[in-house]
Order: sequence, then structure tokens, then C-alpha cells
Amino acid sequence: MPEYCTILRMAKRVIHHTDGEAFDGLTRDGLYVFRVGNHHAARRHDHLFHELVYVERGEATQVAVDHDQRLQHGDVIVLRPGIWHAYEDTKNFSIINCLMQPQTIYRLSALLDGLPGAFELLRQPATADNGPTILHAAGSDEGNTIAQMLNGIIDEQHAGRDGHAAANLARLHQVLVATVRLFERKRSHMRTITVTRADEAVVQAVEYIQRHHTEQIALEALAQRVHLSPAHLSRSFTKRVGMGVIDFMHRLRCEQACRLLCMSRLQIGEIAAKVGYDELAYFSRRFRRHMGMSPRVYRHAQLNQSSDD
Repeated sequence: MPEYCTILRMAKRVIHHTDGEAFDGLTRDGLYVFRVGNHHAARRHDHLFHELVYVERGEATQVAVDHDQRLQHGDVIVLRPGIWHAYEDTKNFSIINCLMQPQTIYRLSALLDGLPGAFELLRQPATADNGPTILHAAGSDEGNTIAQMLNGIIDEQHAGRDGHAAANLARLHQVLVATVRLFERKRSHMRTITVTRADEAVVQAVEYIQRHHTEQIALEALAQRVHLSPAHLSRSFTKRVGMGVIDFMHRLRCEQACRLLCMSRLQIGEIAAKVGYDELAYFSRRFRRHMGMSPRVYRHAQLNQSSDD
């Protein structure tokens, strides 16, 4: 069973690689980039965020649902939310991790949607049988751009100068354009992926829920918004996302609650109301279902982990 992983949890694991900088940018900017040198094996985990990995040196075997593959210098790995992977048999393995909240991808979507392959690589909801996308960028102009821009984001994060968020968003845009171009080049040698009307409707539904998950969302109203019948939307959403509309909404609420539990001193009842729950008991049940523990236990565990780090 893959481990549930948030940006905050992943970042805390590598705090010793980040010179102790604060996590404010994760909630404010929705973007966090860091380097991990001599990366050891990592157990199976999935994400509620988008991840892009650039291999700087060394080798490792990536384990995924569709197949295992050996990684080497210059490889780029792209994971959409819900896709799991693991690293095994690492040898001098050094990577740059780029973690992006779904809202960050959405902000850039207007600039990326005209680029062939952008939807399939970055925004198409993942299904249970989807694995990471691996692109070979060594020696290419796109690979050089990706490495240069990711290093620029790291430097900008450390410097913390005025305008760093806007500057890094521009760099991220260049990273994603270069990555999509690599993907489209690879895809030209493969069967063309057909995007159906249901695919488009599910993407629209996902984006709407991401923007409005703290509000009350009815399946019927959502179906009307994306021009599908409720039954068709429910089937298509579950098939492509791996969970139902309502479960997806609750998962996003729990992800936001995780950030607030870690990053704020708000009372748990205040957090429940902030993420969309009127009743504390119902929030606690939903949180336990998604996280495997109560909000109070989760906050305590995260505080202990921070002190250990």
C-alpha cells in the first residue's frame, strides 16, 4: 500500500538538505524545489501534488505500477497526483525534486494548454494503473534548460529576495515547457493519445473542485457545469481519478487541513470550519479515513517529527 505523502511531509524529510529554510513558500507559492544528494532507497509512496524529478548523477531503479526502469543522469520523471513510485538499488544517486501544488499547475495552464501534450502529461487525472512518465533529457537543449531553471529556483528560494515567487513561477513555466516538448517528442513515436469528451469533463470537474473544495459541492450541480449527466460524470470521474467526486473533495480538504495542522496554531475546530466542515466530529471521521489517524494525533506526530529533524 503506497504511503500517503504531502509536500510538507516530503519537505520535512529533507530539511537537512535545505539549510533549515521555512516552509512558508509551500502554502504561499505552491512550489518547492530542493536537491537530494546520495539519495537512498525510498519506499512506495504517492502524492497529492505534482512532482518533477531531474536526475543529476548516479543510478537507481524506479519501481512503479506499470513497470520498473533504471534511471540515470539526465532523466526527468513526472508524476501527477495519485501516482506512486519507489527507488531501489541506488548508486551515487543525486536528484533535484520539484514539488508543485495542483493550484500552481492550474495557474500556468492558460499558458500551457496550447502546447501539444501538456494536458496528457500534466493535467489528465491519473488512474490506478498509471505510472510515472520517464523522459530521457541528457544532452538535449530541453535537459539543459530544465537543470538550469531548477537550480535557479533553488538559488532564488535561498536568497528570498523581493519578487522571488514571480521569478520562480516564470522559471517553472520554462521547466514545464521544456518537459512537455520532451514528452511530445517521445509521444511522436507512440500511439496518439485520444482525449474524449468525458476526459475533458473530468479535468474541468477536478479543477472546479480544487478551487471550491471548501464549499458545498453537489454532484448534480457539478455534472451540469461540465455538461455530463450525474451518472456519467460519476463513472468517468471514478475511472480516471481512482476515487469518487465526494471522496476527492474530502481528500483535498484533508490535504489543506494537514497544512494548517502543521503550519498554524489554529484550534482543530477552527481548522475544520476553514476547510469546509460544520461539525468537528464529522471532520475527525473524514480525516481519520484519509490519514489513518485523528487530526490531534497527526498534529502531535508532525510536531514530534519536526523536533526530531
